[in-house]
Amino acid sequence: MASAMKTWRSVRAERLVREALVLLCCMGLFTAGCGPRPGLYPESTLGTPEHHVFNGFALLKMERSDDAQREFEQALRLDSKCSGAYRGIGWIQGGKGDFAAAFESMSHAKEIAEKNSEKALVEVGFMGLYTMQKGPGWVPRVEQSFRTACSLEEDLPEAYFRLGMAYKEARRYADAEKAFKKVIWIHGSLVSESKEELASIQEILRAGPKSPSSPK
Repeated sequence: MASAMKTWRSVRAERLVREALVLLCCMGLFTAGCGPRPGLYPESTLGTPEHHVFNGFALLKMERSDDAQREFEQALRLDSKCSGAYRGIGWIQGGKGDFAAAFESMSHAKEIAEKNSEKALVEVGFMGLYTMQKGPGWVPRVEQSFRTACSLEEDLPEAYFRLGMAYKEARRYADAEKAFKKVIWIHGSLVSESKEELASIQEILRAGPKSPSSPK
């Protein structure tokens, strides 16, 4: 009887531990989806323009541009001067090849941005558009926007990530590696994405392409 009671208590304890672990995992998944960087968005921001902007960029990452557009438009319905929403819409337009509209949206995002953090992210938005368009002198333009972003907010992972993506597109792999490693060193957002890009670059280099020494 005592042995049976001990076994029952052990099973019950194991079940409680499993349930606690599941609960912690669920909480981690939920809070990870509530802000662009770990721990920045408390639960009270759900349904705010900022949260719709975050959702929009998350959907863009999943290549669900129509759903992302709806999130950005909802953010603008709540706040017509939401810089992040125009930044996201600009990227959607750029992805469709409508760069005239894309740069207009990004310029408007720059006009209405108030905080330095918002202004810095707009420069990151321009970096993304220059990389998409690949117009004349696009790499120096990316670098200029990068410098402007860093002057507004130091150690901004989004800026270093976009710089890395631009260098990768320009086949400047050594420079791209440095940018992605900086994101990992900052240890904010985009760490897992940077690790994936580093692995991709290393695979490219193993295949033996030549990396140009000067920007395109």
